[in-house]
Amino acid sequence: HVKVYGPAGVFDVNTVFEVRGQFFRNLEGVVSAGAGAFRNPPVFARDHDGSTARTANAEIDALLRHLVHHPNTPRFFAQRLIQRLVSSNPSLTYLEEVAEAFRTGYALGGEKFSGTSST
Repeated sequence: HVKVYGPAGVFDVNTVFEVRGQFFRNLEGVVSAGAGAFRNPPVFARDHDGSTARTANAEIDALLRHLVHHPNTPRFFAQRLIQRLVSSNPSLTYLEEVAEAFRTGYALGGEKFSGTSST
C-alpha cells in the first residue's frame, strides 16, 4: 500500500510517498539521451521481503492512473489510433473530436462510449 502526502491530486517535487514505513521524495531524476531528455518516474520496488510483485503492481497501477489522467493522453491516443486505422494525416478537427470522445466518453453526436450502461 502506497500513501501519498502532498496537495490533493497533485504530484510535484513536494510530494512524499510512504511505502511500508519508508518515505520517498518525488525528486526529479532526469536522464539525457542524445538531444532529448526524460524524467524517471518514482520507483518503489526496493523491498526484499517477498512482496516485490505486489509492490510492482502498485507501481504499475500508479503509472497507469497517471497516464489515464494526464491531459495529453486523449490527443496522443486519438492521433495514434486515427493514424493506424483511418488516415496517416488526420485533420485537426477530426483529431480533436476523437480526443474529446476519449476524454469524456461521448462522441460528437452524443453517443456514449464509456463502457457503462445507463439502463
